[in-house]
Amino acid sequence: MAQPRAPVRSPLARLRAWWLARLPATAEHALTHRNLYVLPTRPGWMLGLTLLLLLVGSINYQLNLGYLLTFLLAGQAAVGVWVAHQNLRGLRLGVGLEGEAFAGQPVRVRVDVHNPGRRARWAVTVRWGQPHSDAASVDLPPGETASVALPLVFATRGRQPLPPLSIETRYPLGAFRVWSWWRPAGTVTVYPAPEIDAPPLPGAATTDGPSGWLVREAAQRQATAALWLDSSTCGLRDTEAQRGRLCAWVLQADARGLRYGLRLPELVVEPDSGPAHRRHCLEALACH
Repeated sequence: MAQPRAPVRSPLARLRAWWLARLPATAEHALTHRNLYVLPTRPGWMLGLTLLLLLVGSINYQLNLGYLLTFLLAGQAAVGVWVAHQNLRGLRLGVGLEGEAFAGQPVRVRVDVHNPGRRARWAVTVRWGQPHSDAASVDLPPGETASVALPLVFATRGRQPLPPLSIETRYPLGAFRVWSWWRPAGTVTVYPAPEIDAPPLPGAATTDGPSGWLVREAAQRQATAALWLDSSTCGLRDTEAQRGRLCAWVLQADARGLRYGLRLPELVVEPDSGPAHRRHCLEALACH
């Protein structure tokens, strides 16, 4: 079976990916003049073109009021750059995972933005460096911390690094964009995507049929005996499909409060129950 081709990226996208990969991964990110960047937005370029036309017209017709208007607008734009830069400078960022991550499903990652200064910060936007990622904007009072939950989707299971995160502002004029990139340190354990409409647990008792006492007896035996979830007997040959079915079975067994164990080619998890055992089994499925 042919492998799917990777999406073709533009030279600019490849250059940005290469540059972001060279950034050091850190547990916290502090915004300083060394890691803040400034470029005009589309309205900013239009403002620059307008100022150029005003200047040429003022020179051509010797309009003193034209000079006054041109340099007044240029001064306002220069002040806007300084205000936008100061709006981000000094902020600190941190991240934390909220909930469990399953492959192909969005997980909420908490981004904490701390303002240690004595002035308010306005229209601060954070987003992941992924295509079509959502963005969140916050206003920060002096000395306060704002937390936003940004959804993040991992395509494959395993221990995955967090993607780069951008923080930017276009306050106050919208003519200039000031931004910074951060590579958060640490990884996220991404569990396999549970199989949709997975079959019942192996040996699970059902409530179908008239023999209600037989069902109760089988359920009692199942509650006391250990249930083994084995990759070699789950009925699938593809490794990723096996992980998806076993993940669904782990979730079913935990929801029913059963004692269960997990057998993989590289690892055996002895039978147990509870949240810690559930997490142990899911981590085994994610990383083996």
